[in-house]
Amino acid sequence: MLQLVNAGGFDKGVMGLTRDESNAQFTQGKIAMYFGGNFEAAQYDASTSAVKGKIEAIRFPTIKGGKGASTEYIGGGSDALLISANSKYKNQAVKATKYLAQQISSQSYLIGAGLPEWKYDDINVSKVDVLTKEIMKNIVNGSTASVPAWDIFLTADKAQTHKDLVAQLFGKTITAKDFAAQMQSKVNG
Repeated sequence: MLQLVNAGGFDKGVMGLTRDESNAQFTQGKIAMYFGGNFEAAQYDASTSAVKGKIEAIRFPTIKGGKGASTEYIGGGSDALLISANSKYKNQAVKATKYLAQQISSQSYLIGAGLPEWKYDDINVSKVDVLTKEIMKNIVNGSTASVPAWDIFLTADKAQTHKDLVAQLFGKTITAKDFAAQMQSKVNG
């Protein structure tokens, strides 16, 4: 990330933009790069988008000597439906929850708001936007592993610390070594 920052890969005022402002600028073709999620693919493929047909879904390059494999990606399901173990109607609740989860998964894929976590043979794939299908083909299919964004697994205070440290690293107010040390002591500790 620091190599991209140091190379001028981001607008100088990027740290002053909200996520929505950055996303809007990307959709309008005013910035070259935006780190978002597959759940935004449909808006990039919309007829009103300046970047329609100009985005290619590719795997993020691996770091030479780094851990992991090029067939792994950050993403996947983060939503959950839960059933109380004390539910009086546990079997019916499980059946209803499975149905709802499959419908949410399929419909999210259909409208470009998420990738399917279930088999999606119940939808007309020809209606799925091009970019979402490309994400499935080039990144998800054939993958060996995935993990949701790391801050999802953290408590709220540690997730905020993580995000703050990333912003400081991005803004070059701390070094990569300081970032790692603070992540270890404040988030992992």
